[in-house]
Amino acid sequence: MITVVRAPKCRPQGLLLGIVLGPFFLTGCGGPRPPEKPPSSVAPEPESAKVEASVPDATEIALRALIKTTVDADMFPAVWKEHGLPATATPVRSDLDGELRQALLRAMRLYPVGLLQDNLDAVYLVDELTIRGTRCSGTNSRRQVFVATALDAGSRFRDYWVGVTFHHEFATVLLRDYPTYFDADDWSRQNPAGFQYIGSGLKAMEQDQGGLSYARANLVDGFIFGYSKASIDNDFSCIAQELFSGSSVLWQAYDKYPRVREKIRSAVAFYGRLDQRFSEEFFRSIISKLPPTSR
Repeated sequence: MITVVRAPKCRPQGLLLGIVLGPFFLTGCGGPRPPEKPPSSVAPEPESAKVEASVPDATEIALRALIKTTVDADMFPAVWKEHGLPATATPVRSDLDGELRQALLRAMRLYPVGLLQDNLDAVYLVDELTIRGTRCSGTNSRRQVFVATALDAGSRFRDYWVGVTFHHEFATVLLRDYPTYFDADDWSRQNPAGFQYIGSGLKAMEQDQGGLSYARANLVDGFIFGYSKASIDNDFSCIAQELFSGSSVLWQAYDKYPRVREKIRSAVAFYGRLDQRFSEEFFRSIISKLPPTSR
């Protein structure tokens, strides 16, 4: 299926558009930048978490091997350019390289290393990412995830956004790689009767549905964000990013809105089929590790 949009579906500093080019996949860009401040559920990073082990173990070595910061013409799939989707990137600033690698590693450590290795060849960490001239905060292809670092945001939020972007993009990769683990019909039954996804991120923005903020009007209908209405994969990936980011607001929505609750359960079930450690208790524990002031 070919969905034509003005720009591919990179994760635009706060939003996503989509394009599927036959067997080639790209998650696209365009849209608002991240909000100026992180959600209130984002906790300060404990000092102990900032200290790297002096002798990394095999798992840590494997995770680090997936992270690439070298920017060159071969980092993007050739098919993107062939389909009129030229992409460019600039390298991470040298003074931020270590900090941003650690932010990405903290996000990646939430997954079994085998799951990452089975589905990713590389996670590219860059400064700015543009596709067809549109600045993005993330995108993915078949076995690659690209994460831009939103350097216009504050330091703590920049680190937070690196993790959010990775979780969203990797969720899209996993959903594509394990379609039988996801019950799309059950998911869609949680939507209002007669509802149809907008179809692309571009259309979502044109209809003022590009937000990444919780709003009751959307939650009642089973969508955590306005942008969740863009497509079923974006609907899923928005919930996934909140699960792995430890969003306390997501669990408040779970308690209050039945449609959202069923989608969260469906997302947790998907991840549980990938690895049994991914249970509701696991995702709730991400919150429990945060200081009380952040919950």
